[in-house]
Amino acid sequence: VSNAGCGPCTADNCNDCTGANCNERTCIKFDVDGGGTYDATNTEKCGNMGKCKRPVYTVGDTMLGSVDYGCGACGETENCHDCELVVVPVQRTTVKTAPRLDDNNCNTKPTAGADFQCKQYLWENGAYALKASVTCQRYYDFENNCNGPVEASVENDVSMEGCGPCTADNCNDCTGENCNVRTCISLDVSESAAYDATNTENCATM
Repeated sequence: VSNAGCGPCTADNCNDCTGANCNERTCIKFDVDGGGTYDATNTEKCGNMGKCKRPVYTVGDTMLGSVDYGCGACGETENCHDCELVVVPVQRTTVKTAPRLDDNNCNTKPTAGADFQCKQYLWENGAYALKASVTCQRYYDFENNCNGPVEASVENDVSMEGCGPCTADNCNDCTGENCNVRTCISLDVSESAAYDATNTENCATM
């Protein structure tokens, strides 16, 4: 760490920044299981210039897992998103030529994207039933994902009744509006009907 913290970096394992006392990382702090309310102004000092982390969001305000907002990298933790300072390239004449870093609290809650449509699946009378389209809200951690059951008679977690990516077994997901209904070519060979590749049916599974 160059000159006990003063001046730009001249070696590895070092980040630098511009501004008085800018060289202590702060991240948004929020205990997602603590019953409180997310507040982007509630921050903590990290004691270094590393990463911030937060949970991954799927549809609406739904989180995958229970990663807290705070300092540090995700490492091997699943359903976790981490971030670094905003990189601003600068001209250097020192020993090390590296990007200058000027930001804090990058682990903000993702903003909602445009609504999209998915087919709805409901568990009824011992099987999943395909319903009409429902409106889903997207966060930017995922694309316009829809999901549906692999086997209609196997009850498991069809996430958000069809909105968002899969979170359990017996589920396939896809990207695109109303993509979560499989169609198959339909032909009753016993009736000697002519094959027609445009004659399809909805299969109510994925």
